[in-house]
Amino acid sequence: MKFTESILQMALETIGSIPGILRQEVLEGPPAEAILTVAETRKVDLIVMGTRGLGRLAGLLIGSVSQRVVSQAGCPVLLVR
Repeated sequence: MKFTESILQMALETIGSIPGILRQEVLEGPPAEAILTVAETRKVDLIVMGTRGLGRLAGLLIGSVSQRVVSQAGCPVLLVR
């Protein structure tokens, strides 16, 4: 089993059963672009994602996936710390 598949499997086991549909994909490329492309393609109503909590200054200096998604998404984005 590939590393990405094992991480995905652990995440699915942690989530367990939910009332809804879980879709799983492994995408390659810059994370922000991948998230934005999937959100646009699937016409999602909300993007929910975590942050590492680097703060504004560190985020500006090294870049932040969540900041980029928030600024470019065509739908609301909920950030969870």
